[in-house]
Amino acid sequence: MIATAVLLTATAASALTPVGPAGAGATRVGVVGDSLTYFAGRDCGLQRRVATAGYFVAGVDGRVGRIIVGGIPAWQVSWHADVAVVGLGTNDTRLWPYPNMWSTAIQALMRRIGPRVKVVWVNVWRWDSAWGDPARGRRLASQFNRVLNTELAKFGRRVTIVN
Repeated sequence: MIATAVLLTATAASALTPVGPAGAGATRVGVVGDSLTYFAGRDCGLQRRVATAGYFVAGVDGRVGRIIVGGIPAWQVSWHADVAVVGLGTNDTRLWPYPNMWSTAIQALMRRIGPRVKVVWVNVWRWDSAWGDPARGRRLASQFNRVLNTELAKFGRRVTIVN
């Protein structure tokens, strides 16, 4: 899901420009996320799929249960990425359900990523039984996505949101 969404949506939005085989001048992609990113890397060959599409994979860091503030130290400035792919927020709706804190965490992660890096952020879409109450999960996911979209709109064209 994450790899496909990133490649299709980001390419369509011109956030990524493949330049052929990874090498000098290739677009460098860094990915930070939660368990969805972890399992996409482990089970779905995220790095291979991104590299096959003509991008250089600067780094992938996915952790089970990660919330946005956990993504802040995970983002490695040393990756020198041109594009950041962020798959965070799902766990925040369950473990840290405070919209004002989501805003603060999103802003902090964007500062960590830096102003020259284009960002592709995947919206929260999972609200199933992991929350124990699907109606509450849907409500929190919807609320989170509104906060995320509002915060990321402040960064203009350098951000692409994958719904």
